[in-house]
Amino acid sequence: GQGWLGRLTDRPGIDREELRRRRFHVVCTLIATPLTLIMSVVALLQGRLLTAAICLALMTIPVGTTFWLLRVDDGRWIYRLILGSLAAVFVTLCALPEMKGNGLVWIFLYPPVAFYARGPREGLVLSGALLAALAVLFVAPLGIPHLAALDWPFKGRLLGAYLVCPGGTEDRSCAGAATGF
Repeated sequence: GQGWLGRLTDRPGIDREELRRRRFHVVCTLIATPLTLIMSVVALLQGRLLTAAICLALMTIPVGTTFWLLRVDDGRWIYRLILGSLAAVFVTLCALPEMKGNGLVWIFLYPPVAFYARGPREGLVLSGALLAALAVLFVAPLGIPHLAALDWPFKGRLLGAYLVCPGGTEDRSCAGAATGF
């Protein structure tokens, strides 16, 4: 019989774009799942239980949705669920005191994934929603000490870098723009 990967990508009822999205989903899942598991174990060993739990929950999203994709021909709503969950996790990681602001690094992964998975129009809307959620956290940090401690020039550079450099670059110029280096 045909393996799960073949059943996922070789469905007769899917068009070329859906096939591209499914392959992208598989690649992201195969990369993200082991990395997220490693981050969960590291967080657990460091005593950061909430971060470990969030990372484990994050890991279940791509794995679970892979099984869901095996049963449908059109994965639009599945990709929206994945992207919405990913945005919620990124905002949560930014807000977690035990992350000490390190969750901000992960937001730069979101726009390229959203644009590739959902196209330019919906990718822009989803990336803008994440930017708006982060801006709200920056304006009203809700008693989150590490976000309240960030100075306004840094917050402005970070949001500006997110707008100008979605996904960052290999030469780290976007990270440098955000941090001032």
